Amino acid sequence: MRIGVIADTHLTKEKIPEKLLDLFTDVDAIIHCGDFVNDTVAEVLENLGKPFYAVFGNMDEDMIRKKYPRRQVLEFEGIKIGLFHGRGAPDEVRESVEMAFVDEHVDAYVFGHSHAPLNIEKDGKLFFNPGSATDKRRAPYCSFGILTVADGKIHGEIIPLDKT
Repeated sequence: MRIGVIADTHLTKEKIPEKLLDLFTDVDAIIHCGDFVNDTVAEVLENLGKPFYAVFGNMDEDMIRKKYPRRQVLEFEGIKIGLFHGRGAPDEVRESVEMAFVDEHVDAYVFGHSHAPLNIEKDGKLFFNPGSATDKRRAPYCSFGILTVADGKIHGEIIPLDKT
């Protein structure tokens, strides 16, 4: 199973990069890790015909906060993913995500907030931040991610986007 992951789009009038939409035609599900800002991106992603999961972020308007939870646990082929936007300073985001699921077993933490892509394993858990597809604030490039779930394992891949 392939899952497209996006976060921190912060879009109001701008379009989602076409390259991203093209690549999302090849996934089985889509996750947004929050900070849509408004419902423009959510509507586009929901209309791609794939299962769509999301959480709200700190910059999201009330309509997004009413539509999506603050955090949730997703399960794909027996792998549990803790989905949370994250909070705090860039060096505190991973800890905030771990704390959001302190009483639950998850195999992976999927989050945003920092705009910086991250794909590491720590203590047998995947920490995955796709970065931002539209705002490279703290990163050398805009990016999104693909999670692959197979054979009881989860693997993440960060995909840089060309902004030209």
